[in-house]
Amino acid sequence: MNPDQLNRIDLNLLVAFNALMDERNVSRAAERLHVTQPAMSKTLQRLRGLFNDQLFIRTPKGLDPTPKSLELHPLIVRALDQLIKVLTPAEFTPANLERSFSIAAADPLSALFIPKLMEQLVEEAPGVHLKLVHYSADSIQALSQGTVDFVCGVMSDNLPAGIHGRQLSEDHTCIFVRKNHPFADKGEISTEEMVQYGHIKPWFKGINDRGPMDLYLKSQGLQRTINLEASHFMTIRQALLQSDNFLVGFKYTWWNLLGLDSVVPLEFKEFDTKAFTTNLFWDERNHNDPASKWLRERIVSISTEEVERMKESQQATEE
Repeated sequence: MNPDQLNRIDLNLLVAFNALMDERNVSRAAERLHVTQPAMSKTLQRLRGLFNDQLFIRTPKGLDPTPKSLELHPLIVRALDQLIKVLTPAEFTPANLERSFSIAAADPLSALFIPKLMEQLVEEAPGVHLKLVHYSADSIQALSQGTVDFVCGVMSDNLPAGIHGRQLSEDHTCIFVRKNHPFADKGEISTEEMVQYGHIKPWFKGINDRGPMDLYLKSQGLQRTINLEASHFMTIRQALLQSDNFLVGFKYTWWNLLGLDSVVPLEFKEFDTKAFTTNLFWDERNHNDPASKWLRERIVSISTEEVERMKESQQATEE
């Protein structure tokens, strides 16, 4: 017999057999399984047909198992135990987790939660290994294909079926300059001032080849000079700190990466400063996975706390 042939067998018969072996009495077995005595008698007849054996001999003291029943009983008990293990969800314990998770995220977002997350993993789940991979326009496709476990980004439209998401933070666009930049004390920048200095442009493959800032300036008949276009964020930071270039980025996530004491964010209110939501995405295959649920709750919680911390730091500085 192969597994496909099991569909011809009522596995409830094995449960009834086990009850009959334990109770050695049809009425007590029926009561134990919450069925009637006639129904249990019919089940016994079906068991006899299934195994081609009497299985139980009626005696004044109850049911006496045949040698066949004695042979079958330990095998059926083990089979039922295995089914119980399969059908009973294992209790999730982070400390026992041995697993690798891959996350596609740009540096500003990963820097928001990775340091604190690593601290928590050491304490709660030392067997977890994290792998950060490049964030690009292909990241959601990689998520759908199962080659990454999570994607952190601002994408939220036209997502494939089966992709779930949670908000990490809400942010808006501003202009960053080094602490001693000629514009550092302005607080706010105008459209005309936007093109007075060169720009450093962070680049994500397939995502911001023509970003909203360039499209906005073009609509105003202006064009910025991009002196550096790069996806190497340590280089971007050093270039910003050692030049008068501007850097366009999300306020709180970028400020955290660049250094709260090293750069100054300038508001650019003439540009559409609607809030951008950064999100954590995962695929349907991991939606109900306890380990995945546990890790994404940690990521969301840490990101929210870090953004609030940066907002409080800014308010304290302004006061």
